[in-house]
Order: sequence, then C-alpha cells, then structure tokens
Amino acid sequence: MNLKEEIALAGRFRFLSLGEVLQMLGTAGCTGELRMYSRYAREPGLVYFSRGLPVNARAQELTGIDALYSLFGWLDGEFEFYDTVTVTVERTINMGLMEIVMDGARLLDDGQVKVLGPDTGTAQDMPEAERPAKKKPKLKGIPIIRLPFRNQKLIALEDTFERGEVVAGRNGAGAFLCLILEGFANVFKESEGGQIRICRLGPGALVGNIPAVTKTGSGQSISAVAAGAVKVGVFDASKLNADFARMSYQLRRILVSLDNRFVQVSDRVVEANSPNTDFRAFAANARTLIPQGDRGAGAQLITEGSAFVVRRSEEGIVPLARLSQGDFVGHVPFFSIGHEPNAAEVLVTANFKGNHIDTDRMQAEYDLLSPIVKHFVDHLTNCVSVTTMVACDLIEPVGSE
Repeated sequence: MNLKEEIALAGRFRFLSLGEVLQMLGTAGCTGELRMYSRYAREPGLVYFSRGLPVNARAQELTGIDALYSLFGWLDGEFEFYDTVTVTVERTINMGLMEIVMDGARLLDDGQVKVLGPDTGTAQDMPEAERPAKKKPKLKGIPIIRLPFRNQKLIALEDTFERGEVVAGRNGAGAFLCLILEGFANVFKESEGGQIRICRLGPGALVGNIPAVTKTGSGQSISAVAAGAVKVGVFDASKLNADFARMSYQLRRILVSLDNRFVQVSDRVVEANSPNTDFRAFAANARTLIPQGDRGAGAQLITEGSAFVVRRSEEGIVPLARLSQGDFVGHVPFFSIGHEPNAAEVLVTANFKGNHIDTDRMQAEYDLLSPIVKHFVDHLTNCVSVTTMVACDLIEPVGSE
C-alpha cells in the first residue's frame, strides 16, 4: 500500500498550531502516530496517541513529556497522522490533553521551549548551565476551549447573541443545549463581589447543561456571556435525556459527579478571588486515599463520608474539590480532567466508604454512547481541566494538616 494512503490527517504548522492538532486528535479519540517534520531537525518528531491521549513522544535526544514540550517550538514544518500504526510504546506521559496544550504554549511564550530555526539549537544541544530553568509559568490569560464541530445534524434551530448577552438556547418550554458555531463567550460565576470569569468558550464548545447530568441548582450561578457577536446551534436537551436514561447507574453517577467537579473547582476560583478566604482548613485531618501519581488505585463511588481532591507540590497543597455521597474518586479511563491520579491526590475523612467501579465495563459502555453525549463529556472535561489550571494559578499552596 502506498504510504500516503495511510495518512489520516496532514497539514502545515503555518496554518495550525501543535496545540490545535493535539486537540483535534484528542477530541476524536484517535490512536496512532503523529509525525512532525522540520527542515531544521535531523529526524522527525513523534507523538504517540492512545484513545485520544498522548502517551509518549520523541524529539531528537528527548523522550516523553520533555520531547512533547520541545515540539511546541517547531513552528515551521509539516505533520502527518497515521491511525493505521499500532502503538506499542511504553506510556510515560500521564497528563490531561488540555494541561499539555496549555503548559506547552506557556513554556513557549516564556522562552523555556526553543523555537526551532536555522540559527537556534534545541535545549538538549545547550550546556546544562545555559538551559532555561524548568519552572511553571503563570497563565497569560484564560485559555479558550474549542472543540471540533460535530453533531450539527442534531441542531433544531439557530440563534444569535450580541456582546454582553447571556448565551442560552431556550424557548417557551425551557432551557436547551447550544453548540457555538461562531464567536466566543466568557463563562462567569456569581460571587458576593460580583462576577468572576472562570473559563472561555470558542467554536465547537457547548453552552448549557443536560438536565439528567446536572445536579439541581448546580449551574444556576454559572452563565456564559457573549464576548462579541455569537451564533449558536440549539439542541433539544429533552431529547438528549433519553440517552442518559439508558445508562447504567454507575456511569450516570460518574457523569453527574463530573459536572459537580466543574462546579467545585469554579468555587475554588471564586474563593481565590476573595481576600477573606483561608484555605488552611481545607481537608483538615483527612487521610490519603489515592496518592498523586498512583494510577493503580482504581476508582470508587462515595457511599459515606467526604473526599477532597488536592494538587500537591513541594510548597503544599492546592484545594480543588470537596466531594460527597454519589461522587466518584479515582482514575476513569475515558476522560482526563487534570485531577487524580496523575495531577492530584484524594484525601478522605475517617468515615469514608466507597463502592468499587468496574472501569473496564464503564469504558465498554461509554464506547457505545451517542456522539452528542461524548461531545458533551469532552466539553465538560475540558471545562474542568481549564478551570483547574486557573485555580492552581490563583491559589498559593498551603501546608497540609
């Protein structure tokens, strides 16, 4: 077979950034090999994908996440993605896609990733003393959540909003779920001091909730406001509820809990903007259930007690979410939200109890879900991931009790 016939996606980085390419492959759930070519590199850069997530990478002498970050500096080149390649490499990258995209872009902006060109060497060619220090740079604005356009055939009607209007698809029967077709929206959460911006939405992102997935009242304080002219396609959320009604109890609870994660992390962003917030009592006297980085801990649905999701660093912990009965904790294979186990740990109260989740069975059930439900989950996981990074950027780590 001709090699070109095996290429599933190809293009030039002059028109698409690496971050955009990674998001396209991630939201499509692709498995395969991304090959990047630059006239300034001796060998192609490689990124290996499994179920939409980068699992390893290689760029000259670098491997793993360092290699992937270095590839953000390949601004003038071409890429090809092969979905016919069997991925057998060891998994060394255990980060969420949005976290990788945002960190890579920020490292590039801060000069910690070299731009590959005729007069530049790569970081591994530099003496150790001259290499840029590896540090986590601050966010330069809140990233925009974009997703590939999908499910347009399910759009019942279109609507437009002007700058400053609250974006919501609705008619006399109530609220609907919207797909942003054109324009951008800012997502705000109400606080005692006014509105706090928690994330930004662009084309392909969704506005609104599916009632079967949203805890009563959880989204009432969150609204999307048009940042300019915005055009949306409106889905009838009542029809989508039928897809969720067919789910098993455990999968439905996981998705409801995922929505609660977004609400919880957005609460931390609001609290971080208040001068009166003291995070030192968060998770006080709680014990560790899932250490940060422990991918073998499995997943549970909470039946009693409370759990606290925190990101741990050398300086202390950053509080992210406070969970209770019906919420999940642990590794769920079909989404990555920048929480446990890769980028956070779970602390629990003394009376904590949970039921084991059969994640293999959940994965098999999730694979059979309708495209619009998967689109909604992709959107929600991106919201959690971005808002988590905003929270970690705002909150100074506190010493754990």
